[in-house]
Amino acid sequence: MTALEVETSTVAAETGESKKNEVNGPMSGLQANDIHGDVTMVDARPTKADLVTLWLNADEIADLKEQFVPNTQFDRACTILRDSPVVVLCGIGTGRTFTGRKLLLHHGHSQIAHLNGSRGLGSVEAQELRNGAGYLWRAGETGATAFTGSHLEQVAHVMRSVDSRLVIIVDHESYVPREAGYRIVRMSPPNAATIALAVIRRRDEDVQVTAREVLNGELGIGLNEDDPPDKAVRAAELAIAVANKELTTAAAIELLTENIDQTIATTYQDWSVLEFSMMLAVAVLENQPYDEVAEYASELDELIRTAELPPDEELSPREVFAKSKQAVLRDVGAKTVVREHPRHPGLQEETIRFVRQDWAEAALCHVWREYLSVHRILLSWLCVPALLDRFPSACINALCWIIAKTPAHEPLRMIDQLAASRSHAKRKLASWTLVRLAKDHDLQPVVDQTLTEWVDTGSPTRKATAAMTYALRYSKTDPSLVLDRLHAILVKTDSVVARMSVYHSLLFTLEEAPPHRSTVLSELCAWSETARRTGADDGPRQVALKVGMWVSGLTPNANNIYVEAAEMITEHSTEVAVLAERALLDRDFGPVALDHLFKLAGVAYYSTAEQAEQGTESAGVELVRSLTLLAPDLRWWASWRKVVALCRRHPTRRKPIRWIFKVARRHQRWSA
Repeated sequence: MTALEVETSTVAAETGESKKNEVNGPMSGLQANDIHGDVTMVDARPTKADLVTLWLNADEIADLKEQFVPNTQFDRACTILRDSPVVVLCGIGTGRTFTGRKLLLHHGHSQIAHLNGSRGLGSVEAQELRNGAGYLWRAGETGATAFTGSHLEQVAHVMRSVDSRLVIIVDHESYVPREAGYRIVRMSPPNAATIALAVIRRRDEDVQVTAREVLNGELGIGLNEDDPPDKAVRAAELAIAVANKELTTAAAIELLTENIDQTIATTYQDWSVLEFSMMLAVAVLENQPYDEVAEYASELDELIRTAELPPDEELSPREVFAKSKQAVLRDVGAKTVVREHPRHPGLQEETIRFVRQDWAEAALCHVWREYLSVHRILLSWLCVPALLDRFPSACINALCWIIAKTPAHEPLRMIDQLAASRSHAKRKLASWTLVRLAKDHDLQPVVDQTLTEWVDTGSPTRKATAAMTYALRYSKTDPSLVLDRLHAILVKTDSVVARMSVYHSLLFTLEEAPPHRSTVLSELCAWSETARRTGADDGPRQVALKVGMWVSGLTPNANNIYVEAAEMITEHSTEVAVLAERALLDRDFGPVALDHLFKLAGVAYYSTAEQAEQGTESAGVELVRSLTLLAPDLRWWASWRKVVALCRRHPTRRKPIRWIFKVARRHQRWSA
């Protein structure tokens, strides 16, 4: 049994348990007969997710028409969107989303939708869009950039084809590739008092007069010129409440200036588990469909109540009519918004959000700080496969808020727990969160220190998580660092889990960073030229050869994930040829590769010259493409040395090897 063969005993030894290694999703192993299927270990974009997440309703369109206050960059953004179908807005706390919606309305798009942030720009297709509509897309990726220049041009072409426009929202300018520099608008917030007055102007005349007096008086002292728009809106709403005699001026001032933690603590007095569960679910899944959020809140409620039970008791079901929907929403300070259904014309759905725009992050972090017992339960809930698969970015955001905003001696403790898990999904969540923490929350030093510790002394699963994280963070910007760290992981462990992660991280790097493919392949050639060794010392060679099999077409890739062999062979034939030949001559990988070639030859043998001339991706085309890496001319006199070398290396397969070359020779002659 080689070091890369997966056996239950091996995994048990690594994890300290007698059960098999858990894998969420299909996987393929690093050697024959270990783990089969396809896997995308570091993909953060569920490409099959719905593209449109919500359509703005009539009230939201009215808000844009009646209370929008432009900032100083609005005219420039208008000009960019006039001349091009795509503009990029950046700047946290500046009202980017509201401004983006107004930009689209200003250019004549009366129907406006939000696109799924976890869908990559390159996956947007014209048939998914509504002709003449306007769209916003908030970058949700975790890599070095939110999208590539080619993806931006592709989506711009798609928008033109359906007479639409797209506003891209990013948190930081560094997320935008250099090619998109001319499309970037760096936002600043409009004047807060002007925003508040615009909200007040929508009320009756008598209310307006009193509310303006309140705002211009003591209440306005708590509103600074550069405060974010959501605070300005809140100040206006409080002034209106005073005008309607719902609040005193003193109470309004206290609410506007009160620390949000104090407000939250006052709000949830005498709450049951039901209200806490709903609040936490809305905090994590704000602006998502109400029915889904309520379902996940119910699951969290059940987890919490189960944890509170004595060992000898069973969980009792809740009363059917215990509390109405509106009562729960009122208690937790949330509301639902009725919208057009994003997928089914003629139907509607409800999304849910807090009444206060700044409530979600504050509520989640407050509960985490105040209730130690909820930590384990909430983390388990965030890792529920269905929730993590449906709303990956929301789960990442929740973990980032908790880690960045909550004081702790070991801030990455729960990330370390996820990284140590046998669950592939939990390790992916740990990787995504680390990248987001380093990028968005100024925690790069502690993230880098943690990754270094995992590489040097961590368990196999922690090393596997580190491999994914390095690929996610640096594949586009610093491939040399990725290669150095992945090599360090390989020489420190013979764990199958760690090597699997390195293998797929290398393929991910090749996919995500086309300009750096030569660097990666050249390094893999260096790894593969070493003599066969044992244990961890043989890790770099084995992983390099397995990657070589993938890029040379010696590993089946029917779903075209990662990189396609045809493209790699065309653009990097020298390096791919070296890796392919070494894999074919290897004692372990050679038989696996020959089995694949034999299957291709079997299919190709029964095809005709007419079928070969059709230009489709046939078995014969694949066979010839892979074998010409060894011998560009497959005629007998030109390829016999390679055939002899293979036969000597695999003496029990002489007849199949000669037959494979014979079939390939025929197809090469047909295509000549």
